[in-house]
Amino acid sequence: MDKTKQEGILMLEDILSTVEEILLLSKITMTNKEKDIHREIKEGFQLKMKTEQLIVTVSSLYKIILQLETHQECSKLWKESEDISPLVAQKRKNLEYLIEYLDKMKDSS
Repeated sequence: MDKTKQEGILMLEDILSTVEEILLLSKITMTNKEKDIHREIKEGFQLKMKTEQLIVTVSSLYKIILQLETHQECSKLWKESEDISPLVAQKRKNLEYLIEYLDKMKDSS
């Protein structure tokens, strides 16, 4: 469980750094120079790659969140299922008493 939380924290840090890189790449600078189409294509490609990386990281984080929620729900359901009704508890005690009685009868024979 702690490993999963740690992975989630690392992914959040990765998301933050990727968003920062995307913001840096997407800054528009006003220059009087001629447009360099090769540079623009390169920056566009970098922006595309960083966005794809961000999507992958967010989907992985979503998967971890779902796992944690599922784990919490399972724990809650398990706890609820461990609560024994009074009738079941009494039946268990009766069975234990019967087994104990039969063991005593067997030993006395």
